Amino acid sequence: MRTASDRMVGDMKPRVMTLKQAEPGVAAVAAAAALGTLMLVLVLSGCSEYDASRGLNPNLQVQGDSAQVFLYSNPPATAEVFAVQENSELVTVTEVQTPQTLVLFRGDYVVHFSRKGYEDALEGVLLGPGSFKEVSVTLDSLSTGTNPQPPTVSIDVNPEEITEGESVSITVSSDGDVGILLPLAIFTTNGTYVDVPERSGTVIYSFAAFRGGLVASVADSVFVHPAPPADPENGQVLVFSNPRSDVEIFDITPQGDLVSTGQTIRTPFTLEREPGPVAFTFREPGYLETTRAVLLGPGQVKEVNVDLLPVGSAPLPPTVELTVEPREVDPGTPVTYTVRTINADFSIFFGQEVVASNESEWTYTTVPDRTRVSSALAFGPGGVASDTTLVVVRTPPGGPGCTTIVIFPEFGPTTQPERQRVTVTEELITIPDHVGPVTLRFRNSYSGDIPGQEDEAFAAGLARGNSIVWAMRPGQSCPVVPDPGFTEETTAWVDAGEVDVPPGNYHVVMWHVATGEFPCYEPVGDLEGRNSVNAEVAEVTYCQ
Repeated sequence: MRTASDRMVGDMKPRVMTLKQAEPGVAAVAAAAALGTLMLVLVLSGCSEYDASRGLNPNLQVQGDSAQVFLYSNPPATAEVFAVQENSELVTVTEVQTPQTLVLFRGDYVVHFSRKGYEDALEGVLLGPGSFKEVSVTLDSLSTGTNPQPPTVSIDVNPEEITEGESVSITVSSDGDVGILLPLAIFTTNGTYVDVPERSGTVIYSFAAFRGGLVASVADSVFVHPAPPADPENGQVLVFSNPRSDVEIFDITPQGDLVSTGQTIRTPFTLEREPGPVAFTFREPGYLETTRAVLLGPGQVKEVNVDLLPVGSAPLPPTVELTVEPREVDPGTPVTYTVRTINADFSIFFGQEVVASNESEWTYTTVPDRTRVSSALAFGPGGVASDTTLVVVRTPPGGPGCTTIVIFPEFGPTTQPERQRVTVTEELITIPDHVGPVTLRFRNSYSGDIPGQEDEAFAAGLARGNSIVWAMRPGQSCPVVPDPGFTEETTAWVDAGEVDVPPGNYHVVMWHVATGEFPCYEPVGDLEGRNSVNAEVAEVTYCQ
């Protein structure tokens, strides 16, 4: 059983606990912007609808999705208006003295009436676009004292976990005058109720009670497992957003690139797919685009639940730093990778293995199988960040050893014809006799979402005479390194891939592929401006 004083959060079953005391005159908390997609329908008493009636104010401007509601009580009282959120929480919208006519955004509301010396009253109202409704109550006088304490509240949802289609029981108790159980929209102060959740994932039930102008609330939840996947080796991701939104689904390559699957689905939905990393980009008009990711294992059920931020918000962009110690090792020697993030809530490491964590700093120890570039992605409200690092595996005497040539370019290619391709090294570099491929990676500065500069994809390679050998990343058939999609100016290491070349002297070259010369890549976004790839450092590694 959960009471308002509990503050526990379970591993599988998170519980949201709140305790709020609303004295008359408390400042209103604006919350109407988050109400556009509320689906809960309250069937409540004390609410009438009129074409024209008392309280209808023709001077109030009702536009678009707004509506009028007339609040009346006998005797006059304080009316606190709460918006019902999709997560079953009540958020204060405004507090007025009755009688009063309000213009509110469409959605579901609960109105709490209170006056000293009288019992509290509670009513609910569903406002449709352009509608007018009246909420009226008659308050009962108190026969005892008039200095009440906040009501006590408790809620208990059982069992803690169910499978889709099964039922749960919700028991609530309070000594308040009135109360409401959401999302069931039941006015009650005591009782046990049965519900069959309509969706998978974490379903939250909240209970609020009122007395003497004071309110206390508490919440509990159940985790609803979806039906088993058709293929037991697959996993499932439960995807939600507030408000509902369109979600584009991305595969994540071993190099840490996001590649669209071509699927766009509206929340909420359950995605069944093979194990591995997967990313979701949430889009809804009026809200900032945001991307989240999970690492899915066989038979696992993961949940992605996002509260979208309105346009005009300014979440800080995430950063990620990937380091490895030691950086150069003998075969069979373990190394430790460290991932450090800021303003991120999830990160994934791509190396020999793929691992993930929601910690801001975490480590992973492994024995590298070869010299390799590894990468990390971090996801947060402000976007996606990436970083890479290189570990060099020495070989015994007589075997190959690896050398890295470090280059500091002065510029990178642009979409201007004379600078579509640039020679990163004005002087030739020498690639001697070597074994295996030569690897290239770059530290680039990306401009973010600047109009006219929205696709900073590039290709890189080694040039000798008029011949260029383009680098390819393992498992890829196209030499193009896609734009990472940063929304803010970001500097990051990116792996350009490997080239097989004979010994000789070479220039390192880059090509801005947004100009369309590579048929395997379709440029995206606004390309009217001077779109550039700014390379700051390049590393060319060969083994002998």
